[in-house]
Amino acid sequence: MGRVDLSNLTLRERRIVLLLSKEDRVLSREEPRGELDAGSSARAVDAAITRIRRKIEQDPRQPQLLLTAHGE
Repeated sequence: MGRVDLSNLTLRERRIVLLLSKEDRVLSREEPRGELDAGSSARAVDAAITRIRRKIEQDPRQPQLLLTAHGE
């Protein structure tokens, strides 16, 4: 897979992608909240991830770049 064009992401979305790309582990839904507004909910993180997928994935319904790991 080639490079991904992030130029159409907002600053907040880029910060989330940067955080996720630095980690070599699965992050919880809570961890990216610091990149959103203070008091953001886990649902706000979900919404941001959905927007990012729409912008960077060829098929957002079957993501290849930004994956979800379902917990127990």
